[in-house]
Formats: sequence, structure tokens, C-alpha cells
Amino acid sequence: MRHLNGLWFTLAESVCLGATLLARKYFHSIPASFSDLYILAVIAVTYWCSWRWGFAAVALSVAMSFYLLVPIDNSDAFTITSMAVSSAVIVFILRAASRTSRA
Repeated sequence: MRHLNGLWFTLAESVCLGATLLARKYFHSIPASFSDLYILAVIAVTYWCSWRWGFAAVALSVAMSFYLLVPIDNSDAFTITSMAVSSAVIVFILRAASRTSRA
């Protein structure tokens, strides 16, 4: 079962990275709502794996955002912070929901 968690994590993050890189290649910039893809990946990973994998997805998404948005201005910093906080809240909510459904 553990190898499936790594597979879901890798699949979700690879799809997000691929979509972002394709958008950058064809539109020569990253769309303003690119972080929505990362939040969806965090939701998928947290739902199908665990909250630990969800937080790993949050960390990787933040790192990829910093890498893709260099040089970072104030609006980029706000977008990354907002995405990180929103993702962390989603992971906590899904963790609490999974605990109550098992009880």
C-alpha cells in the first residue's frame, strides 16, 4: 500500500508541473491561477494517501512555485503564501474529516 502512496504523490505533482511548464512554453508566462493546480494536487494526495503526503505535496508545490516565479515580486509572494496557507488548511480539514469518519 505504501508504494501506491508514492505513486499518487508522484503522479499528482508531475501532472501539475507538466501543465505549468506547458503553459509557460506556449503562453510565455504562467497563468495567474496556476496555484489552483497545485491545490488540487494537494487535495488528491491528501485524500488518497495521508496527511503526511499532503504536507509533502504542499512543500513541493511551494518549492516549485518559487522556482517557476523567479524573480519574485510582492504579488508572487502573496500568491505563494496564500496557496501554502490554503493548502495547509485543506490538509487539516481532510485529516479531521478522515478521523471522524473512522470513529
